[in-house]
Amino acid sequence: DPGNVAAVAAFLKRANEGRLKLGDRSVVILEELSQVGRKDMLQLLELQQRHGFSMYAIGDPRQGRSIDPEVIDLLTKVLGDKVPEILTSVRQRTKRDRETAGLFRKGGENTVEAIRMKREDGTAELVAGGREKTIQRVAELWRQRMEARGDDPKFQITISAPTNRDAHAIGVAVREQMRALGRLGPDLHTVSVALRGETGEQPLALAAGDELRVFRRIVVDRQHFASNGDVVTVLDANADGIKARNEDGREAVITWDQFREQRHTPIRLAYGYSLTIDASQGITSDEHINAMVDGTRSVDGRKAYPAESRNRDTTWMVVNEAAERRQLASRIPIGEFRPIGTDAVWTNVAANLGRQNPWDSALDFLRVGTTIQRGTTMALPAA
Repeated sequence: DPGNVAAVAAFLKRANEGRLKLGDRSVVILEELSQVGRKDMLQLLELQQRHGFSMYAIGDPRQGRSIDPEVIDLLTKVLGDKVPEILTSVRQRTKRDRETAGLFRKGGENTVEAIRMKREDGTAELVAGGREKTIQRVAELWRQRMEARGDDPKFQITISAPTNRDAHAIGVAVREQMRALGRLGPDLHTVSVALRGETGEQPLALAAGDELRVFRRIVVDRQHFASNGDVVTVLDANADGIKARNEDGREAVITWDQFREQRHTPIRLAYGYSLTIDASQGITSDEHINAMVDGTRSVDGRKAYPAESRNRDTTWMVVNEAAERRQLASRIPIGEFRPIGTDAVWTNVAANLGRQNPWDSALDFLRVGTTIQRGTTMALPAA
């Protein structure tokens, strides 16, 4: 029941306020455990002790994580071999695609082989000309794939990008392609919105056929309509609000105030054509576009793996070539001429996407400190 789906913070608030009836026959399912913070996990465990409900948690330590110390790592240290593991993934339909996704998950040198396989398959592309050209190419690729497979009513294609700013820019470009395809009507209303993770407000033009991502729970006539992260389709828009259709096909009129966290705060909305890598971590689609419009410098293995494994059929990697060349050029000593070839650019992409960037917890600090202390104690008499 969509009414029983909530973000962790919202669930904890409702439970602590007594708005949720929890007991020993209740079941709480926690998805994307790697994104749950240590503090939230502690509160969940305290709730479990208080009410006696069963809790099932699933997550991947190689995917996007919380800014807190690793919850999966801490639980694994406590439970040891009692933690069950999923050893194979069957999201991708072909063995080769599963192998490619697996190489991205392993990271490190395996990413070099993954990139080589994608280049061989024609699903990895460098775009010359900078950020704007890369965004334009992503939108054009989206249109090409829609025209190639758009006759299939069940066909789904998704796009992910590293930041909300990137996702918004791609959404604007995709809207132009939608209008060219005749899937979008004329703009009906423009509203000022605040993008998550970005400062300031931006204009958001709305037309019949637009896809919007909501950032809070929407209830209409006391019935759940959409949750945080859901995408709804605009049917009409005016100064009072929008008429929209949710993924279940239900239609409703939503006022602008329902998209605000509080009465005087900005409206929280974004185009739903492209999501951040973190937000897309739980989705599955037929084809996916991994758009790195500012290059791969800020993308590590924990983001590369989910971005390259959302697909059943194909993931298209689109990279800003100019950004990669700038990063390579910054390492060349002043006054030295060193040509940068295409292979060098892809090597740089693989190096960035293969980084695991492990975070050490307090337990790791204590373990390393203890090892150093013991080694010093043993080395002193020998010396």
